[in-house]
Amino acid sequence: MLNRFLRRAQRLAAGALAAANLPRPPRRPETLTPGDWGYLKAHGRWHVLRAIGKAGVPAFSIALVDDQQLVWAEGFGVADRERRVPATPETVYQVGSITKIVSTLAVMQLAEQGRMDLDRPITDYLPEFCMRTRWPQAAPITPRALLCHHAGLPTYLLKGFFSDRSLTDLLHELRDEHLAFEPHTLFNYSNLGYNLLGLAVERITGRPYAEAMQQQLLAPLGMRHTGFEPDGEIGARLARGYVHDRPTNPTPIRDIPAGGLYSNVLDLARFMRCVFAGGALDGTHVLGENELRASFEPQYAGQPLDFGQRFGLGWMLSGLPIEGGGQQAWHNGGTKAFLSQLELLPEKKLGVVVLANSDTASGLGYEPAEQALRLA
Repeated sequence: MLNRFLRRAQRLAAGALAAANLPRPPRRPETLTPGDWGYLKAHGRWHVLRAIGKAGVPAFSIALVDDQQLVWAEGFGVADRERRVPATPETVYQVGSITKIVSTLAVMQLAEQGRMDLDRPITDYLPEFCMRTRWPQAAPITPRALLCHHAGLPTYLLKGFFSDRSLTDLLHELRDEHLAFEPHTLFNYSNLGYNLLGLAVERITGRPYAEAMQQQLLAPLGMRHTGFEPDGEIGARLARGYVHDRPTNPTPIRDIPAGGLYSNVLDLARFMRCVFAGGALDGTHVLGENELRASFEPQYAGQPLDFGQRFGLGWMLSGLPIEGGGQQAWHNGGTKAFLSQLELLPEKKLGVVVLANSDTASGLGYEPAEQALRLA
């Protein structure tokens, strides 16, 4: 135990020393030419190197999108210390709860096709879903409530969370669990809600969730290094995760629709481009513009127990400290050894995603991401 903490302290001290020895930030030009991203990239590199040096994070990848243009994509550090594999934009990470915004698009596809009604009871699609409740007169839980975490569900069911058990097993186990809050009254972040949505996708499409996602979204969007299993090309590009400075294998989780995705910043940049293009990419339509726009509309507005925070369908719509950025939408994610952050300014058509591979990255991803958007 002592040796572990000594190693960690030595690594953090070395990181802090390296950060302190970085050159000064690049000088801002007196005039900035539209379309010239040189200063942003130079300042962004300085900012990222300083941040990961202070945090002692092995690998960090970032991509910045301006509408349909990928203006910056870069990797920093090493994706695997033991094998000295450099991090690149192609490096794959576990992205955790960013999975939820990808799952949201699959649900909105079904709504566009008339195969799911967001305001019908979820039991129309999962008849066996049932939980104990202290509010028997509450309105039924709907897909809309699940998408924006207003269904009253607990955040997790930890029993079996770190396993490859099926979502159907989870559905049966929930029958003995209680709702945490009265449905439709307040925001309570819930993996369980997205598991139910993933099960509904399975039932409606007749395919396993991962297969349905591959066919409906990932393949049409050309997200070739994104999926739900760390094998093949995904496994070959996967960063090693680090917990307490020790290498670790990817964490198996049962809650795949809520947080089971593997991806890289280049594929997630394609996802952002699709959003900015109104649901299409490179001539391939995946979602109607009206449905996509609806996902950014505030839901349950004015609920007193939400204390002014705003939530869309799958997206957080407030909380980014970016002055003058207009509308904002974002989601973060994390597993035992990985951190992710994806942020959009839909009115400006600017988006950024950052991915890192250490438990020390908590809080790191937000600052470089937000700084990149400010500069953009």
